[in-house]
Amino acid sequence: MHRALPPAARTISMNDDLPKPASAASFALNPERGIDPGVLLELFGQAPIVFNRIYVDIAGSVSAALWLAYAIYHVCERESAPGNWFSKSQADWQRETGLSRREQESARKQLRLLGILEEQRRPNAPLAYRIVLPRLYALMETHSQKIKAEYLASRNALG
Repeated sequence: MHRALPPAARTISMNDDLPKPASAASFALNPERGIDPGVLLELFGQAPIVFNRIYVDIAGSVSAALWLAYAIYHVCERESAPGNWFSKSQADWQRETGLSRREQESARKQLRLLGILEEQRRPNAPLAYRIVLPRLYALMETHSQKIKAEYLASRNALG
């Protein structure tokens, strides 16, 4: 007795008539599929915030890693003032990252203690920030050497 394969597991041949691809708008609003999350986020103006895992290890917390990644984005992808200084209000940070005031302050404190972040207070202006990239690179190098040593030690222990 032969059983039919479920539609997802069926092999498609070159001779099959395939449905035409749907437009982005019809795909995003197709009631059978639901709303496409990427399009929904785009409609609300929320770009994804991505950070490298090593930032968590270096900064000591996910909040500090998120703050650091977003700050680096501003330095590298957007225009910053001479010396890589940039400003952003606490309200902007919260709206764009979801970090509360307390989370922002805690993250910045951790980054200052590590020597990764410098802050500059100016009258009647948002706090200005600068990421100390040479210090960040040094911490990343030290961390990568630690990971390599741990890997080699575990490999040697296995024989």
